Amino acid sequence: MSEHEAAVSEIVSFILITGLLTACACISFAVVLPEMEKSMEASHAEDTAGRFCAMKSGIDRLWIQENPGLFSGQLFPLSSSAGTFTYGKGTKLIFNHSDGQKTVYLLSLTFEPSYLRCENIPLSYEGGAVFLGGENLLPASAGRTDAVLICTAQRRENLLANVPVAICCQYLKKETFTDISHLQIADAPNAEYWKRMLSEVSRITVLEYTVSVEAVP
Repeated sequence: MSEHEAAVSEIVSFILITGLLTACACISFAVVLPEMEKSMEASHAEDTAGRFCAMKSGIDRLWIQENPGLFSGQLFPLSSSAGTFTYGKGTKLIFNHSDGQKTVYLLSLTFEPSYLRCENIPLSYEGGAVFLGGENLLPASAGRTDAVLICTAQRRENLLANVPVAICCQYLKKETFTDISHLQIADAPNAEYWKRMLSEVSRITVLEYTVSVEAVP
């Protein structure tokens, strides 16, 4: 083989190897990396659902101890994709009794993810129940005749973050209603759930909470 042919052979080999490496890189970017990202987002969605359930347990623990002023906190680590937390007043309820009307709002906290690969299904806590995409994941506290509702007087606020978020709830006070025959439940995303649940009880205890949501650098 002449020097010219050898040089041409080396150039052709280099071009073929470079092409092969480029093809492998393209496959990796087109298939492997998106699948890895999707897997990470799915894992994060599962972890967030678990933390919402843990948050419900922490909030319930405060009123079970019957000690107003206590706090419960939960940390939510976020993925590289941003998400929006909306918190404050949720579904409106109006109690009609002999002393007049009493309007309360269920405490609502919703996380709407902005995943790049996974389906963006909102996860929410409202009034003591946990919902995933509108479906009830965990019910509110209720017995055969009594129900407990977690409420707040705070206005609704939003927090957009792609860093960990700390959520802190404080139990303030409670009020019990024994005449709920004329209870009104305003139209809201979870209204049907509350209508079904509260139609089966004869007494409702309303617990007032405050909530704060802050990004953790």
